[in-house]
Amino acid sequence: MKKILFLVLFSIMSISSYAQSGCSIGTITQLTHNNDGVYSVPAETGYNYFWSVTGNMNIVSGQGTNSITVGTSVSSTVTVSGSIYITKYKEGVAPCCNETSINIPGSSGGTSCGVEVSSVEELNVFGNENVMFHSPITLQLGWAYVSSVFTVTYDNGQVITYTGALNFLNNPQITIPVNDCTNGGAVINVCVTVTANNPSGRAYSNQKVPAPVGNTCSDTKCRDFFIVCGTSGLNKLKNPVKNQLRLELNGLKQAEVLIYDYSGNLKKRAKITDAQSVDVSDLKNGLYIVKLSSKDGLVETKKIQIQR
Repeated sequence: MKKILFLVLFSIMSISSYAQSGCSIGTITQLTHNNDGVYSVPAETGYNYFWSVTGNMNIVSGQGTNSITVGTSVSSTVTVSGSIYITKYKEGVAPCCNETSINIPGSSGGTSCGVEVSSVEELNVFGNENVMFHSPITLQLGWAYVSSVFTVTYDNGQVITYTGALNFLNNPQITIPVNDCTNGGAVINVCVTVTANNPSGRAYSNQKVPAPVGNTCSDTKCRDFFIVCGTSGLNKLKNPVKNQLRLELNGLKQAEVLIYDYSGNLKKRAKITDAQSVDVSDLKNGLYIVKLSSKDGLVETKKIQIQR
């Protein structure tokens, strides 16, 4: 009986020892923010290998073999954290399992960027044929604006990239001509990417560890627009307006014009055809909102000033 018990205990100890040595995860190439890592366990004939990873890592290749390549898609400012698991098994043999933890600090010790793009806004005041797009941004303490890029998509599928510049509010902005709505030249989407750096070496707002001097990162926001067009009737109207509000519909057969005062009260409603004027002689001097809508789905809102 003692002999049998000794053999059982010896077998258990042997399996436990094998589980540690046979599944020991070795590092061939260390994972970094810029390069994939390679990790392996001892290869043995007849064994199957199943790998899994957690956190912000992914398996690039090697699943089913004794060696895998692991990557990450996060930026260098974000900490790479997670675990790599291996299950090694063979019919008739107890499987062995192991894991190794990965923790690669981001260059700032933090998990966020020092610049945030709040939104993408369209502005076209007083009927200028050029359309302005701008993005309010927030810079954390110690961070400075570097550059901005506006990627504009038109409804004909064309995509054009423009370089932004800071306006008087220190927000990135572009002013661009927009083609005829009836020819597929209306803007339907704008993405803004703003890049900033940390020349002072200050930490992110939610971190205690200082960021390296010159650390750079970017933030992007996108917005879909129903339609933005710089050559429709509202964009061609002249300001200030005296007694006649003249609109050009550029191929649209008919449209409805609604004029509101700045308190939101509807002051005038009219249906027009191409190149027709709306009588506003009964309206007082001041700022008004003009809304143009058509059966073709065109909806635009602009500001006008009546001044005599």
